[in-house]
Amino acid sequence: MTTFDLFPFTDTIPAANNNPSDDQPLMLENNASTEGLLGVDHISFGENNGGTHLQTTFVGFSTPTLPSLTPAASVTYPAPGIADTAHAQYYLQNPIGTFLLSGIRAFGSCTRTGATITTTNMFNLAGIATARVTRTSTGNYLVNLVADAVNSIDYGVLVSCQIRSDIAVGAIAGYTIVSATQFQLNFAALSGDQDPVDVSFFSFVVFQI
Repeated sequence: MTTFDLFPFTDTIPAANNNPSDDQPLMLENNASTEGLLGVDHISFGENNGGTHLQTTFVGFSTPTLPSLTPAASVTYPAPGIADTAHAQYYLQNPIGTFLLSGIRAFGSCTRTGATITTTNMFNLAGIATARVTRTSTGNYLVNLVADAVNSIDYGVLVSCQIRSDIAVGAIAGYTIVSATQFQLNFAALSGDQDPVDVSFFSFVVFQI
């Protein structure tokens, strides 16, 4: 974890009755503190795009104070998660209510060629491209998450799929939580006995607050 420097600042200079040379050392210190403070999350002085943000860093939880200016007023802030109260989640508050910004923990877009599943777009999946998701049997695919993508087995999965082009029926999708680093997607035909069926494309989102 990064420990940020203290930025000393003297707000009583230049003093009305002081010789400017007396205040010069403190004024130089103030200038250095200003530049250092801006440089924590911003592009600083003398650089292209100066003053713009590189990131926003929080070092603790926040109790928001919503500006009571206009209906468009809002504030974003970190607060304890629900599944893991020791670590921050990111929220937006506006005059309507409070909304979670950071609940998505992982996602993947996958294509199947035979028994091989390839992830074409992904976040927080573990392994090489053809091992992040593996076909365990007809219609059943095991998904591997990186460690700590979720805090516990208390997470949810949203799934969508596209049936094979040579099959005229649709498919329904479900999932089974295996552990905090694995879950299984299950696809079954909509018609007949709803037997397991392979799909040609599927995507999923893992969420936890």
